[in-house]
Amino acid sequence: MKRKTIFHLLLLLPMLVSFCFAQSKIHGKISDSKDQQKLSNATIMLLSAKDSILLDFTRSDENGNFSLNTPTQSESVLIVSYPKYG
Repeated sequence: MKRKTIFHLLLLLPMLVSFCFAQSKIHGKISDSKDQQKLSNATIMLLSAKDSILLDFTRSDENGNFSLNTPTQSESVLIVSYPKYG
């Protein structure tokens, strides 16, 4: 039993390490450039530059803050949309 548990841990360890290092974060604050008003509930999308596949999606909080996970090895496009300015 102990041998089987050690074997499973050895199999899982490389996968956990690669998962932890496979992503990084993009974070920021969305505001109106004219009057610096914080834009809450703005839509932020991260798309693959190669084929426009959606990589991650979020909305800004009440202070305009957002955070996205992004793959480190690919070029991407960040799109921000706000209903009032749409």
